[in-house]
Amino acid sequence: MITDVKLGLIGAGEWGRNYIHTIENIKKVQLTSICSRNPKVLKKYSHKYKIHSNWKELIDEGNFDGLIIATPTDTHIKIMDYCINLRIPILIEKPITKYLDEAENIFDIAKNKNGIVLVDHIHLYHPSFKKLKKIYSNYGKIYSIRSVSGGLGPFRKETRALWDWGTHDVAMCIDIIKDVPELIEANYISRCFEKEKFGEIIKARLLSKNKIEINLIFGNLMSKKRKIFELHQMNSLLRYQPLKKNNLIREVFETENKKDSDELVSENITPLTKLIETFRIAILKKETDLYDLKLAVDVTSVLDQISIALDKNLNRQN
Repeated sequence: MITDVKLGLIGAGEWGRNYIHTIENIKKVQLTSICSRNPKVLKKYSHKYKIHSNWKELIDEGNFDGLIIATPTDTHIKIMDYCINLRIPILIEKPITKYLDEAENIFDIAKNKNGIVLVDHIHLYHPSFKKLKKIYSNYGKIYSIRSVSGGLGPFRKETRALWDWGTHDVAMCIDIIKDVPELIEANYISRCFEKEKFGEIIKARLLSKNKIEINLIFGNLMSKKRKIFELHQMNSLLRYQPLKKNNLIREVFETENKKDSDELVSENITPLTKLIETFRIAILKKETDLYDLKLAVDVTSVLDQISIALDKNLNRQN
């Protein structure tokens, strides 16, 4: 079996460049070509990689085993559709789309074509989140989930914070509970419209079929970057906090006034490295289970519900 894979990259913005730097440090993965119209990308990387200004030209050249798509959200479906129909394995940046009908349609196409599609729900590939999934059942039933995430920005015209930040939190919840929760309520904590700055902090409450309550707070108007994801169980909680040194801990509540904390940090590997290595293996083994893509459809469904609820609340206020 050939164990090395060649990858092409469409989109070399901030996150696309993270892919470049990460791939350069992974054995058995080679980046061969990049699609970008940014002259800085051409200047910086043209001595290493073939640079294309048109993504179809990169695809037609065909010097790859799989493609990474890190372009703006509104371009995703068109590129995905083209690649899936050519049976090209793809790793796509989240969110795959902001429209539920598009998400459902691209899933059907991928299923019919036996597509290989991974989605960059990056926290699902963090070693500490993987460990949380592995051990949480040792501590009994989950009663509730709490998540707080965000920062100051990014501020994008085409993709608001609902999709930028909310995608991660909802994906993590669905991945844990193996269910698509129903939205109970959604409200704005704050909003901002200043020139190019479209900011929001959103609070959403959801409920799973087995009565796990989920409380999410996320947005791009927080004074500093935050990421906390907690599973509340009988007398303890598991907290995934990737921005801290101790990025997985368990807190045990023996009495109202006493609390013990255990550090549960797992292997030291970046989630993006783990994601790319997973993509490499999927290409080699021709894995077509489409779990990532189905999860992306479910996430789109939940965020669509939140968007509708937020709009209704605004209409009532006006």
